[in-house]
Amino acid sequence: MNPLLKKITQARKFRTKLIALALAGVLTLGMLAGCGQTQSVTETAAGSQVVETAVDGTVLAAQDTAAAVLAAQGFEFDEEDFLTTWEAASATKVALNGTSITVEGLGAAAEGNTLKITAPGTYVLSGTLDQGQVIVNVGSDEAVRLVLNGVTITNQGAPAILIEEADRAYMTLAEGSINTLTMAASTAAEAQGASDTAVEETEDSDDAADSVPDGVIYSKGDLTLNGSGSLTVNGSAKHGIVGRDDLRITGGVFDITAASDAVRGKDLIAIHSGEFKIVAGADAFQSSSVEEADKGFIVIEGGCFQIKAGADGLQAETALVIEDGDFDIESGGGSVNAVQKASQDGKSWNGDRPADGTRPQRGTPPTGVAPVSPEGASEEPTVNSSETVADTEDTSSTKGLKAGAAVVITGGTFAVDSADDGLHSNGSIEIQAGTFEIESGDDGIHADVSVLILGGDVEVRKSYEGLEAAQVTIRGGDVSLVSSDDGINTSGEKGLSLEGGFVTVNAEGDGIDLNGSGSMSGGTLLVHGPTNSGNGAMDYNGDFVQSGGLLIASGSSGMAQGPSASSTELSALIFLTNQTAGTLVRVEAEDGTVIAVFRPAKAFSSLVIASPEFVSGETYHAYVGGSSTGEEADGLVTGGEVTGGTEAVSFEISGSVTQAVQEGASAGGMGGGMKRPGN
Repeated sequence: MNPLLKKITQARKFRTKLIALALAGVLTLGMLAGCGQTQSVTETAAGSQVVETAVDGTVLAAQDTAAAVLAAQGFEFDEEDFLTTWEAASATKVALNGTSITVEGLGAAAEGNTLKITAPGTYVLSGTLDQGQVIVNVGSDEAVRLVLNGVTITNQGAPAILIEEADRAYMTLAEGSINTLTMAASTAAEAQGASDTAVEETEDSDDAADSVPDGVIYSKGDLTLNGSGSLTVNGSAKHGIVGRDDLRITGGVFDITAASDAVRGKDLIAIHSGEFKIVAGADAFQSSSVEEADKGFIVIEGGCFQIKAGADGLQAETALVIEDGDFDIESGGGSVNAVQKASQDGKSWNGDRPADGTRPQRGTPPTGVAPVSPEGASEEPTVNSSETVADTEDTSSTKGLKAGAAVVITGGTFAVDSADDGLHSNGSIEIQAGTFEIESGDDGIHADVSVLILGGDVEVRKSYEGLEAAQVTIRGGDVSLVSSDDGINTSGEKGLSLEGGFVTVNAEGDGIDLNGSGSMSGGTLLVHGPTNSGNGAMDYNGDFVQSGGLLIASGSSGMAQGPSASSTELSALIFLTNQTAGTLVRVEAEDGTVIAVFRPAKAFSSLVIASPEFVSGETYHAYVGGSSTGEEADGLVTGGEVTGGTEAVSFEISGSVTQAVQEGASAGGMGGGMKRPGN
């Protein structure tokens, strides 16, 4: 057996075993720990590496964005954020009695069906309050704790709980308690359609000093929610939970329904743990501050998230940093609700490539944070970009995970079904680990500047383009991309660098589409390319330098390209007669040593193979058909015995790229090292 294929098989088996063990651990511990275990920022071994890679690796959009990423990764909860006990003797007890309130203790008073808290301390609330409100006003340098111990509060046109002034407010869900807070739209608001969910909310109205509180829970200062009880939030008027400064959550079970955004933390949202079931008319989680470079971020250390959002699932104005958690996100109705696009000739596209092979018009360049091109990238890296965080006024953003500057993920499990991009950043995306299953109406993963994948199991099951950025670097992990157009699309001068990992592309358009150059120095790249001769399994305008790794790319022959002539690893570009999908193809040395065995998922007439096993001056034979008893992964067959099949062509390796043509086959394509006109 080919030593390289054996090594690949062993590596994939090891990764599969690790994933299985991790999933088994999640299944065993999930019910005990609220959908998964978490770890604090200080316990994250890779934390410093993330910062180093993100900043020193020039994957951030601008200098200010580095401050946001550093702030998010360096964020630490306070000890008080986890405090869920209180001194019963010194706490003020509040009984809610339908339309009246009874206060036992100091610091609070009832005014009809309104509870006013005017002194710092701990307040334990229980009972039901109809058309009432809790208002906290304790001074800008004071702290207050509200303990919800079986509370139901309904209000109309105003928050159920309003924190007017406090340095920090803590809201604890008492153990075993069931709590419900509701803010219904006022009669006037309903008449004016104030709860319209079709348009994504902006932060403009909230920035005014006299802004009207518009959340079921609304805090003008820092707010922490914790505990082990449950809280149902009904925001039929507008938002669910709103924090105008820091919003922190360290525990609890939350069921939030909101006409607009479910959870908003203007300066930041920090989540340590908890269980969240969210249905939002707009964003599920949003942090929107643009006033300071180190604000407007979301950091999540763990938790379980079931999200259905009319707009974005998670949206951070600057940085989105996720260390762990279990995420099930549907945004904009899912990929079946993809926004219809127009092709160059005006024909429509709604998730499937037009039959004539034309390419839909791409989105407009970003109008938000202007990205700084990484070294080697083109001056205008957004020529193929999708719509960005700064969406047009009449178009709601419907992305799964979105950030204005950077998305950094170091762990977690993600199931994303989005009408627009699955993962999106105006700047960079970095994936160090995690398991991803993405179905997208547009790009599976999109960054205006760069995407860096260091590890993890990334599966884009449905997309228009699987992975798109000015610059894409893959150094590890298992990456699988299914696309109705290009599998990987880059616009930078040095757009693609494959240095490791196991990458599989199944594309209807170009498998690898580089509007500049690229390189491969390690790992495995398998391409099940197009059947349309107007596209190619590989398409680059500059050079594609192959210096290591295993490359196998099958597809149509009309525009086929192999690696560049400047490559140091040897390769063969083989043209065959038309072969049906699933036909086994293998390349052997003269002595019978197997170089590669591959089963293309679609019909093909060209095959590119680059392998360190090729030897200059040696003769090789390509066979089609037959069967194998080996193990098969993404079309790559390893081990076992291969029998049968017909020899299609033999060839001698000479030079960096050798072309071989089966009798009766068309030798179309651009060849190795030849450049396609246009893009």
